[in-house]
Amino acid sequence: MACHVVSTESTNNQKLMLEYEKFQELQAKSQHMQEDYDHQLVEMEEKRETALQELTVYYENKLQDLNAKLEQVSSSVSSKLKQLQFNICYAYKFTLYLFAITNINLFDNIIGV
Repeated sequence: MACHVVSTESTNNQKLMLEYEKFQELQAKSQHMQEDYDHQLVEMEEKRETALQELTVYYENKLQDLNAKLEQVSSSVSSKLKQLQFNICYAYKFTLYLFAITNINLFDNIIGV
């Protein structure tokens, strides 16, 4: 009976050792997977930062280009507006001149000159 108990104890100890070895292997695998995950997380964060910086530079350049175009268009519109104001003023003065001449002619016709 004692021999059977020792044999069972020995068998159970062997099984326990095998299970413990499996546990250690799984624990090492888990640790390795956690390290890989942490490494990938850091790598992805770096890539995200790089992409964000690149997009920021891209859109800042695009914004500067659009601001330059807007300034050009604004300057062009301002110039055309000044020209239009000048033309309107000239047309108004010319119309007044024509009215004045017409009035003088009418006046001359009325008084018989």
